[in-house]
Amino acid sequence: MWRAFSDTPDLTPYRAEPPRTRLDMINPPRPGQAALFDRIDSGEDDLMNDVLWRAIMKTDPPPPVRSYQPVSPV
Repeated sequence: MWRAFSDTPDLTPYRAEPPRTRLDMINPPRPGQAALFDRIDSGEDDLMNDVLWRAIMKTDPPPPVRSYQPVSPV
């Protein structure tokens, strides 16, 4: 990465590229997506985990493993 730096600064003015897409557009929800996010923290955690796993790993998710024990009544 040392090649990215030099002893003398490059004072050439920066020329910004205009945006290629409209910045004021909002992506429309996909089918089924609105149900996941209709209220804050109201989504189904298992469903959301499944959606994220499939999007990232491109495979079916493994069976869920809980890392906590249910609390038994005293």
